Amino acid sequence: MKNKYFIFLSLVFVLIISSFIIYLEFGNWGKSIKPLDDQEATSTSPVVACMEEAMQCPDGSYVSRVGPNCDFEVCPNVSNPTDLVACTMEAKLCPDGSYVSRQGPKCEFASCPTSSVKNDCVVGGCSGTLCGESGEDLISTCEYKEEYQCYKQATCERQATGKCGWTQTSEFTSCLSKYKNN
Repeated sequence: MKNKYFIFLSLVFVLIISSFIIYLEFGNWGKSIKPLDDQEATSTSPVVACMEEAMQCPDGSYVSRVGPNCDFEVCPNVSNPTDLVACTMEAKLCPDGSYVSRQGPKCEFASCPTSSVKNDCVVGGCSGTLCGESGEDLISTCEYKEEYQCYKQATCERQATGKCGWTQTSEFTSCLSKYKNN
């Protein structure tokens, strides 16, 4: 009896799975299929992928490269598109930590913002030889070396990297080298 019950359940399971597969394979019968237009049906040209670059137009808008030759799109309101210049996509780190990119017509870096640059660098450490961000824990061992007197005349300020540090003037570096050679 158990064997007949197992065979019956197996047949039901096979029928359900078969019906599902047939539905998936042939379920689109009777539905309308959109025919290809003439261009799609006869097209033998390969698909073209263009570099993801942008060019700034004189009006401040940007255009990208488009196929089939990957030329830049025409800028809006430009009478002579050959006068446009495409700059490489590079970035320059500004002292305030922001970045600027190259801009036409000579592809020079844009000016770094100056109004937001603030010198919130502070001197710290037991001997006054550390230069860091305001609010940072500037902790050092309490010791004294002769070259530490050079830091009293040095300037702790934001450097070109955007980080706080000692400005490397000729007086500062010569003072340090004088004591380090001893």
